[in-house]
Amino acid sequence: MDLKVDTGGLQADGTGLSSTSTLAGAAPQCEPAAADPVSRQVATALTQWSQALWTLMEHAGRQREAGGVALEGTSAHLGDIDGTNAANISNAIAGDATQASPAPPIPTPMASVPVPTLPLIPNLPSPPPMTGEQVSGTVHSGPGPDRLRAFAQQWRNTVAPHIQTTADEARRYGNSVQQNWDDGDPQAGRNVIEHADWLESALHPHALSLADAADEAARHAQTVIDNTARPEEFRDIHTRLNTAEANYRASGGRNAGQLIALNNE
Repeated sequence: MDLKVDTGGLQADGTGLSSTSTLAGAAPQCEPAAADPVSRQVATALTQWSQALWTLMEHAGRQREAGGVALEGTSAHLGDIDGTNAANISNAIAGDATQASPAPPIPTPMASVPVPTLPLIPNLPSPPPMTGEQVSGTVHSGPGPDRLRAFAQQWRNTVAPHIQTTADEARRYGNSVQQNWDDGDPQAGRNVIEHADWLESALHPHALSLADAADEAARHAQTVIDNTARPEEFRDIHTRLNTAEANYRASGGRNAGQLIALNNE
């Protein structure tokens, strides 16, 4: 087997891979646009998806850190072997075979990064039956869809670009590992490149899909708010309806047209 290693380059690759950036803080939380059950359920589902993707992103960061440390250890071990072999050759040439040194021990492999536990994404149940006034009271109580849009913007403009940048960094280190460590089967470099491919082809699109889902929920919430009568409109129609009923009774059952119209309204 022809082994070619640039231990200094491999050391730098491991250090760089370990330090690839990670986003600080917790997963973005989605607040409901209103107090109605559907808005709350949608916000809960979006938050759980956010937590799931964030957990995968953090797990990927721990994998890169562990892989980088392993590369650093391998670089040091290969350097020790090279130094030991060079010393033994020098001693042999000098005719002092008694000074031969044993090969340095193989470093103990790091424990694998445990698979994360992802949150359960809830199904959206059918909303409970509600009167028009109840719907109005809940739909028009809340911050509105701007919180959903802010959630979408954070995933689209901050988290997703970070994932893509990390994929580019990891791929660059993977290609460098393949150049600095050639043992005929450069599995380490391929593993890093496959990790970068997963970030770019799986995690990044899911981040954008979550942003799209939040924007769609915001549009739906705005439509519901715009097309649902406000509580004061219900109070006004009730006042006018009570007046029309009193007039109808006072007229002995005549002038029912206004009462019918208000009931329909």
